[in-house]
Amino acid sequence: DYFFSHIAYHLEEVAYQNGYKIIYCSTENDPEKTRQLLALLRVRQVDGYIITPPEGIESEISGLIDAKIPVVLFDRYLPDVPSDYVGLDNYNGTLLATRHLAATGCYKIALVTLSSNQTQMTERMDGYLAGLAEYRLEPIVLKIAFEKDASGAVLDCSQLIQDNPGLDAILFTTNYLALAGIKGIHELGLTMPGDISVIAFDDHDVFPMYNPPISAVVQPLEAISRQLFTTLLARLEGRIELHDVSRISIQPELVLRGSTRGKI
Repeated sequence: DYFFSHIAYHLEEVAYQNGYKIIYCSTENDPEKTRQLLALLRVRQVDGYIITPPEGIESEISGLIDAKIPVVLFDRYLPDVPSDYVGLDNYNGTLLATRHLAATGCYKIALVTLSSNQTQMTERMDGYLAGLAEYRLEPIVLKIAFEKDASGAVLDCSQLIQDNPGLDAILFTTNYLALAGIKGIHELGLTMPGDISVIAFDDHDVFPMYNPPISAVVQPLEAISRQLFTTLLARLEGRIELHDVSRISIQPELVLRGSTRGKI
């Protein structure tokens, strides 16, 4: 995954600079696998954790915190667990994107997102809805299951376009959903931004190479990684009181390229 692999790269770099080593584990968004990995890592007595949590592991995260083990949640948080958190201002990211699409004359703006209650996805949905409300536009939302493969996502995106005549913009809440949607747009013989403007949430190395290049809500990956490690290091070194909780939200950047209409 583009986003997590780049975060991992920057994390390893900053950890090494501070004399720490990183152990990586992939949860694949699976609560049971996450529990098994956390149990394994606790046996190995690792110093601290940076966790992107799937739903359903609240008790395990609380157990780490109760044991006074440093934990920082990343990308999404668990509303019922008081824990340190570093992530993007997801709400503002989709708000900026939706405002731009509406300001450039798009009036039927769809959101393609994951079928998920995770906080980063609900925040992206809320920012989209707030942007539409400012322009008195109606929401058009497609939710795609996390488990669905790329070909299934392409079909769903194509069906969304066919079911909504006059659809003139799509905002995708992840870059891999955007890749599927762009393929669907091409297969239908439509153009960007002539027929449909497109913005992806999260950039990708391939987006500048598309014809036209794809506009994106960009997360500052190096800044996020440094803040993650800084927050964890403060816990490791005892510079944060145990009862204090740090929640840090980093601002995104809307990078406009050829898949959207002119700049405002």
